[in-house]
Amino acid sequence: LRQLDELGFALVDVPGSFGESDLVALAARLGRPERALRGPGVVDRLVPRTRETGFPNSQSSRYGLSQFPLHTDGAVSETPPRFLLLHAVAGGDLAATTLCDTRTLFD
Repeated sequence: LRQLDELGFALVDVPGSFGESDLVALAARLGRPERALRGPGVVDRLVPRTRETGFPNSQSSRYGLSQFPLHTDGAVSETPPRFLLLHAVAGGDLAATTLCDTRTLFD
């Protein structure tokens, strides 16, 4: 929590048995998890999609499997999220993810 407060993000190593319920429990320690954009729960499972298989008006429908431009997850919500949890459920060649704490842009 200290690293999260000081840096705006925290990297956490979790055991291989870490599952969706563990992710929701961790989110609940940070605040009140809200329903995901798609689906009934608070977890939105992201999978690579081509332009043709991406949801309409999504980044995937525009860029497919190419690099996405810098964007803000949750910006389409009526109330933007205070935090996001990202958890890679499988190893392998994962795309680089750039995180930016906007508080530092205005210091």
